[in-house]
Amino acid sequence: MTFPCIYGKADRICGKADRSIVRRLVSTAGMLAVSVFVSAGVFSNAAFGDQQDGDSVAAVKPLHPLAAEIKSQLADRPADKPFVAAVTLKANPGAAKKVVAAMREATPITRKEEGNVAYLLLRDPSDKNLFVLFERWKSLDSLNAHLHAEHTVKLLETLEPLSSEAPKVDVMYPVFFPRAK
Repeated sequence: MTFPCIYGKADRICGKADRSIVRRLVSTAGMLAVSVFVSAGVFSNAAFGDQQDGDSVAAVKPLHPLAAEIKSQLADRPADKPFVAAVTLKANPGAAKKVVAAMREATPITRKEEGNVAYLLLRDPSDKNLFVLFERWKSLDSLNAHLHAEHTVKLLETLEPLSSEAPKVDVMYPVFFPRAK
């Protein structure tokens, strides 16, 4: 018997190697245990030794679910390469000012983070409740560290009840960098 809901969660949260382990473990008796392990982050890249040379296991944070989503969109692109994420946020009616205030507080801190290249909140001129957060990161590890940072955890907790739908994340990477004039 298979459990597609567990597989789907594993696909969103776990790395490729982890998914095969999850699929082998899932059975009628093991469904609950796997759900607990996936939720607890046991099947993370750090748990399977996918850290960079010289990193200790203790120094590597588990892959945040949003970082895992971005990793899946980047497919086979190496995690140490730069990328851009465009996160579309739809605020509840009347909550746009609170979204802007929360972002205004978190943005200067995020821009000072070592791996951040750009962090910009954009607003749709025809729909005042529609925002796009444009982020450019030096690597997936730098984004993952950002997602585990205290100010980001606070920001995500603040934005969740203000949003009318789950954020949509679109990821791209630079093909080349234009030369400066």
